Amino acid sequence: MSAIYRKELHLYFRSAFGYVIMALLLLFEGVFVTVFNLALSSSDFLYSLDAMKLVLILLLPLLAMRTVAEERHTHTDQLLFSLPLRLRDVVLGKYFAMLTLFAIPTLVTALYPLLLSGMGSVSLPTAYTALFGYFLMGAAVIALCAFVCSLVENQILAAALSVGACLLFYFMDMLSGILPATALASYLFCLLGALLLGLLSWRLSRSLPFGLITAILLVLVTSLVYFINADLFVCLVPNFLTSINVFGRMLGFSYGHLDLGGILFFLSFITVFLFFTVQSMENRRRA
Repeated sequence: MSAIYRKELHLYFRSAFGYVIMALLLLFEGVFVTVFNLALSSSDFLYSLDAMKLVLILLLPLLAMRTVAEERHTHTDQLLFSLPLRLRDVVLGKYFAMLTLFAIPTLVTALYPLLLSGMGSVSLPTAYTALFGYFLMGAAVIALCAFVCSLVENQILAAALSVGACLLFYFMDMLSGILPATALASYLFCLLGALLLGLLSWRLSRSLPFGLITAILLVLVTSLVYFINADLFVCLVPNFLTSINVFGRMLGFSYGHLDLGGILFFLSFITVFLFFTVQSMENRRRA
């Protein structure tokens, strides 16, 4: 893993790409701090971090595109597959390299609360807890983008799909607010989710029987639970969508509270999508 990590970092800093991504992150953060904290005389550092969500949605897919999809496009991933390396180590090496590139401007951003505290009253514990939540959110978004980019070869398509996936999570609360909360509606959405999971299983395993069995089992279990106790499905889908909103979870850190539930969610989110990425690359190696 360390060899892949060093290789990826070397590639980032050997070209202008890594410097451009970090410079853009710092530029937008500086602009938001100037607007929200200096121009509006606000001591709440969360405003500028909250505005950075849309910037991450646009920039982090480019980072994942360069790391994952480009290797598929140039077929250099075949060299990795031929090396005596576990795909888990390859994915983790690439992921931690991307995370390092994101962590560097985040560490520089950590200077802003100190600078602002010299101009007025700033709650440093609250600011740094919010910054910690922001970093975890970025780490989760990188894992999501890495998985999406591992599914396609075209770099532009990979970036576009990653942005689309991020926007889907970004508007998850709005989506949950317009969905019907009835038990029947949640049941139908769960059936749709079961079919999608079956499709994903087929895509990752390249085994149609496995995908069909997964979908059928999920449909049967969902239907059984629904007919036993339909009340369990009332508001189930809207509540579920709200609970998996990776961007909304950062708010739990906004008041200076170390949200243990939020930390567990982010770590689980990262683990799941890195696992999916490993399975996607394993499927690519077997193809």
